[in-house]
Parts: sequence; C-alpha cells; structure tokens
Amino acid sequence: MVSQHLLLTFIFLIPAVLGTRFHFSGNLICPLPVFNYRVEMHEEDTFKEVDDKIGETDWMVSRRPNTYDVIGNDTDDGADILQEFEIYMLIIHDCNPSRNVKSLKVDWGTYNIYLATVDKTMDVQIYDRGTHI
Repeated sequence: MVSQHLLLTFIFLIPAVLGTRFHFSGNLICPLPVFNYRVEMHEEDTFKEVDDKIGETDWMVSRRPNTYDVIGNDTDDGADILQEFEIYMLIIHDCNPSRNVKSLKVDWGTYNIYLATVDKTMDVQIYDRGTHI
C-alpha cells in the first residue's frame, strides 16, 4: 500500500517539478525580401502584473524562407486553480512598409500543467500587423 502511494506521488509530482517544455515553430509570412524579428514566449498570469517570459530568440535577420523556432519551459502556473498554462508569443518585427518595429501577440492556447512536452507548428501572417513599440 505504501509503495502504491509513493508511485502515485511520483507520477503526479515529477511532471510538476520538471515542468512542461514548449516548442513552437513555423513560417513568418512577410512579402519583404529581408526583415528583422525576435520571438518571446510568455505564460499569462492572471494575478500578476507581468506575465512570465519562458522563452525567447535573439534578434534575427530573416531571408526566405522566413522560419522561426522558439523553445520555452515552465514549471508553475502560480495561483491558477485550473492548473493550466496559457501560452502566447510576442513577435517583435519590422515587416511593414515604414520598417517601424511592431509587436504582434499570437495566442498558442491553454495546456494542462502536467504535460511534459508541447510541440506545435503554426504559420503567422506578420506583414504590417501588431502595435508600434
């Protein structure tokens, strides 16, 4: 009986301690031959002023194909009673006619905190999208 209790404890405790690894990739759709971008991955926190940044890329100079690849890791969702990660990306880029830097928020969905790995691909239209920063 004790060994079953320990086994169940480890089954539910280990994923929470190790966290969830998020891997998102895809194409940035932009008609410009060259543009600059960086990607930040965040976990939204309802009860905190600032969301947790869980992954990011360096500034990149993109030439076709315009691909992105970002990895993040999170171990705790704070006070969320639903025990879910709410993940979004900020794509900071200058893919627009005036070449001003913009930030585009892209929602990646909600995931149970006990998942070990989330691996998804999405193409994102960024041309002249987002807010000026």
